[in-house]
Amino acid sequence: MSQRLAQALRNISLNQTMIRVKDPVKSLAFYERHFQLALAHQAHFSDFSLYFMVSLPTSTLTDDKKNAEYINGGEYGVTLELTHNHGTEKDPNFAYHPGNTEPLGFGQLGFAVPAGGLAAAKASLEQDGHGVTLDNAKLLTHDPDGYEILVSERPGDVKANISWHHTTLRVKDAQASLDFYQNMLGFSLINTQRNDKKGYTSYYLGTTTTAPLSDTELASQLGTVVELRHYDGTESREDFKYHNGNAEPRGFGHLAVMVNDVYESCDAWEELGVRFQKKPNDGRMKGLAFILDPDNYWIEVIRRGGRVEGL
Repeated sequence: MSQRLAQALRNISLNQTMIRVKDPVKSLAFYERHFQLALAHQAHFSDFSLYFMVSLPTSTLTDDKKNAEYINGGEYGVTLELTHNHGTEKDPNFAYHPGNTEPLGFGQLGFAVPAGGLAAAKASLEQDGHGVTLDNAKLLTHDPDGYEILVSERPGDVKANISWHHTTLRVKDAQASLDFYQNMLGFSLINTQRNDKKGYTSYYLGTTTTAPLSDTELASQLGTVVELRHYDGTESREDFKYHNGNAEPRGFGHLAVMVNDVYESCDAWEELGVRFQKKPNDGRMKGLAFILDPDNYWIEVIRRGGRVEGL
């Protein structure tokens, strides 16, 4: 990492995962009831609405913090942004693409429950009609739009409620992606796990710690991490690519990082050849950028404590 980029990213943090949802009423109820996410802010426009949900496993969200200022501050860690394009809820044939059938791309959202809490989570989901399967002492289910949810248990000594744990993206070339997330975004590789049965390696990265974590320590994390999942051999297939969710069929939208100065960070990235979907002064939303990772997943760049002009 260049000295200029290191200075620009000195306080970078993972801030957001965005997915598109068909019916916000159903999606908000699902994440509130089953995973204790709190709706911290909502913004409504002529043709779409944004809902920002936060995971606070050791505290509660008071009414005075349910606003844009709180979301822009980032003190909560990471938010789940649900984007609703108006009218989709009225179309019985409309569906978003969750990423786990062709074309593959987005993988899953991961949540952690207290030790011994998996059975209760399973019962609650099944009571509301959500299909549940058990996979290696973990629980797999799907939200109202079909996005995959993985639920695991924390170690017994961690005293916290249900919390958001990770977001999974499939990547074609593990080394290219690791280089980008570590050397261009300042993330730290905190854990690596191998699944020989399914032929993939999981690389867990985050911005809250730089120290490697054991599998047990990773499971006890209260902050959200990113899992980059690499299936064997994809890097050698010249014509292979993953779907980023922003062309048809749409679904997953983006990750987001929060920085001190969007312009400073983008100048440093541009100097190093990072690709942009949107530069800070493009379009009507000034001061907000989107960069592209090696698989063309979008990464939004937000200023800590800032307000985006036009949004």
